[in-house]
Amino acid sequence: MRVYNYIFFKIYQILSAFDESPSFASIIVMCWLFLFNSFTLIDYVFQSDVVSAFFKKYSSIPFVIMILAVHFFYFYHNEKHVRIYEKYKNEGKNSAIFGSIGVVLYIFLSILVFFKYTVPYMGGSLK
Repeated sequence: MRVYNYIFFKIYQILSAFDESPSFASIIVMCWLFLFNSFTLIDYVFQSDVVSAFFKKYSSIPFVIMILAVHFFYFYHNEKHVRIYEKYKNEGKNSAIFGSIGVVLYIFLSILVFFKYTVPYMGGSLK
């Protein structure tokens, strides 16, 4: 969970340039990344049969709501998002640069792999 918390912190830092209270937006971005990675993994493991069936009906809505609820509970329970920020805010300059590059690459690769390899084989659900 340390990596997950660090990714949240870096997204929080990036979004703080655009918003005064970026914790909500950071959680939403984390949910999207988790969903992209989950759908890509499910598609890879089950060879798109399950994913395309998953999107043909409204069965994906409860899954998305559950993921959102779990993320909000994880980050807002006992104000964990504040503790994560306090834990990582004093990191060194070199680790901050490498961490930012790593998180930007993670976001870019998650989106690229999802839209390049998963979406085209979803049976036209997201095309």
